[in-house]
Amino acid sequence: MNNTISKKNVEFETVREIWNKYELENGTIIKSRFYISQVIEIIRDGNISYEFKMENQTSLQHSISNTITNPPLSKTPVSIDPTKDLDKEMNFQTLFNKSQIYELENQTFLFIYEKVNHMWSTKKLDSQGNVVYYLDFENKINIFKPNI
Repeated sequence: MNNTISKKNVEFETVREIWNKYELENGTIIKSRFYISQVIEIIRDGNISYEFKMENQTSLQHSISNTITNPPLSKTPVSIDPTKDLDKEMNFQTLFNKSQIYELENQTFLFIYEKVNHMWSTKKLDSQGNVVYYLDFENKINIFKPNI
């Protein structure tokens, strides 16, 4: 067996990249999204697979306590240590959840589904003085190559 491996960066286009929305028990609206920042194609013995570099953004859209609507994203990310900084687990409901969609240069489509399992308030505040929330989530990536 040859065991030939090659890797290359793959160009891609964003078809749909949106914010998902969640409402906490206290009325606070949280927006979150995962997005792809890099795709690497790996060819091993003729079989193609992909590696992805993904980023996440979370934003407080509306805070009841400070009556702030659509504050700007903090320019400085807040570092959270889940073993020390979590305060209270929050009940929440999903208001809007759609997949992110990307098209690779070889007409392969990537669908990223975000699933938030838990949310916690933390002991940290952002630059506007709002509580920072920690989201525990998982992502599922589906790869679709249409028969052309």
